[in-house]
Amino acid sequence: MWRAGGHCPRANAGLFPLLLLMLPLVSLGLSLLGYRRMLALVERVGHRRQRHPATTQELEAARRLAGLLAIAGRRGLPATCLRQALLLHLLLRRRGLAPQLLLGLRRTDGQPAMHAWVELEGTSLDPSPLEHTPFRPTRASDHD
Repeated sequence: MWRAGGHCPRANAGLFPLLLLMLPLVSLGLSLLGYRRMLALVERVGHRRQRHPATTQELEAARRLAGLLAIAGRRGLPATCLRQALLLHLLLRRRGLAPQLLLGLRRTDGQPAMHAWVELEGTSLDPSPLEHTPFRPTRASDHD
């Protein structure tokens, strides 16, 4: 899937600079609008009338896109899991898919830890090695 060192595959090389530009815009949007209004904007911009279940090829392409976003989040301005998840959610909605943005919370040594990720067809697209099981997930829309 990805070459060692997290290099961008040639097939996605044209998309990578766009992601590097879009992640800071998501960050700016969160700073200016806050989470709820930014999520509403993502939902509105990503709106398509006709949603369809993801095919096997679309699911694999979504996994590759999530991996590419993770690389962009490390190579450009640092991007949190929430910023990456919001952008992935937007891009998949624009493709006519029905992703779910999930937010999770857990306590580790008494300290809260939060994580955001996207699922498509019940499959996590999060390329991080983080185990989601300890997080109590909720849909992002449940936080309105």
